[in-house]
Amino acid sequence: MLLRLIFSLALLAAWPFEVTAGEPAGDRLAVGPFTLVGDEPPAIAIGLGAFDVVGEQARGTEGARPEARVELYLGRKLLFLGPEVGLEADGDGGILGYGGLWLDLEIGRWALLPAGSLAGYRRGESKRLGGPLLFQAELTSVYRFENQVGCGLTFAHVSNGYRERRNAGAESLLVTLLVPF
Repeated sequence: MLLRLIFSLALLAAWPFEVTAGEPAGDRLAVGPFTLVGDEPPAIAIGLGAFDVVGEQARGTEGARPEARVELYLGRKLLFLGPEVGLEADGDGGILGYGGLWLDLEIGRWALLPAGSLAGYRRGESKRLGGPLLFQAELTSVYRFENQVGCGLTFAHVSNGYRERRNAGAESLLVTLLVPF
């Protein structure tokens, strides 16, 4: 695993970097096949899908449950990182509110939006995740149409980050609609 990470970073470092400015959406940085996008209009993402979709027997859960989420991506960025806030709810009454940082990586009309967040969790009748303070990592992949509205998938992982003896976690898979405003 560590060797793969080192190899991937070395491969990324070998790609040429190019900065272009003056576009209405803000500065851009070309990194190999990707383009990091600077300031851009804020956007709202709405997702519908399933919570706890991976490892139900290994973690002793009841299986996947429906989930809905709404996220706000703020367009102002510092070093290509922008703030995001979100709220999600699952079918068993679990509610997760979170805030963190995200990137916008474009490949033609496709965009990858990785994000990392701190989250507050109210369990309800949902899965035990080891307390009210959690960490979330997510990756959204969307196809952007000419009007910049995007449609795609979000995969997210939330856990307590080994702050507790047992690092319970859950994964979400959602169909996502991204609408700039």
